Amino acid sequence: MVILDSDHTRDHVLAELRHYADLVTPGSYLVVEDTNLNGHPVVPNFGPGPMEAVRDFLGEREDFKADAEQQKFFLSFNPGGYLRRTPSRISPARDRPHSRRKAGRRELVLSFAAAVAVLLLLLVGVPEMLGDRPYDPEPSAWPTVAEHF
Repeated sequence: MVILDSDHTRDHVLAELRHYADLVTPGSYLVVEDTNLNGHPVVPNFGPGPMEAVRDFLGEREDFKADAEQQKFFLSFNPGGYLRRTPSRISPARDRPHSRRKAGRRELVLSFAAAVAVLLLLLVGVPEMLGDRPYDPEPSAWPTVAEHF
């Protein structure tokens, strides 16, 4: 994710968009702040600013789309400024069956490791946090309240 919020002139913002766009991974956002300037809807005499830069940039790049879902609360300082990078096409390596098998095994191993970690947390971590020590060889050796006073 990249957030642009510096000089708000069209030329400067457009240069930033071009410079930082390739750092945004597919599915992430490039957020342009203050696209509301120059009459969109505030400061009508500002001159070409972030909104105009976004429009020019989206005309140049097909891998970014404005995501209006991010403006769900109606009030925003960056209307049309949430630019989501679209997922890239499937790489040729993924088209080969061998690559899919390796990816499938890797996902299976990661899923198994995650399941083991959750199981350990439930069996050991939670009782430890609650003060119950299931592996204490002498649970009756715990001090009583009277021993503290």
